[in-house]
Amino acid sequence: MGNTRQPLTQAFSDDGEPSGTAGKPMLHVLTERELGNTLAVVVRYFGGVKLGAGGLVRAYSAAVSQATALASFTTISPQRELTLSLAFADEARLRQLLQQCAGEVLTQHYSHQVELSVRLPEPAVSDFIEQMNNVTAGQAQILSPLGTN
Repeated sequence: MGNTRQPLTQAFSDDGEPSGTAGKPMLHVLTERELGNTLAVVVRYFGGVKLGAGGLVRAYSAAVSQATALASFTTISPQRELTLSLAFADEARLRQLLQQCAGEVLTQHYSHQVELSVRLPEPAVSDFIEQMNNVTAGQAQILSPLGTN
């Protein structure tokens, strides 16, 4: 859920409704509930002239408000995947370090070295790499940074 007070972009549309009676009230509900990175779509089947401008504002606001009250939310944070190569003797310490950095092992492969594919929260990556170098005396290698998810 992005920052609704300083969004990178935001937009709304009244799509044929009287100006300011649909999109703006819907965006206002999302902003007040701090629901950034969110899209709200409301389809009106009845009302229009009979509701009047104030009724339309209340109807659109209520629709988005009720939907957000029933919604379940998931926080999505930037993650980075790395493939690491390390000695068997360092595996337990590296897994412990990974856990401390809120990371997870995605896959492991054993041959003459241990190869781990790991995922870490983006803010923890540089700290993890620094500590990994300390824990393994610089012997662990990053084979491939797989990018951001």
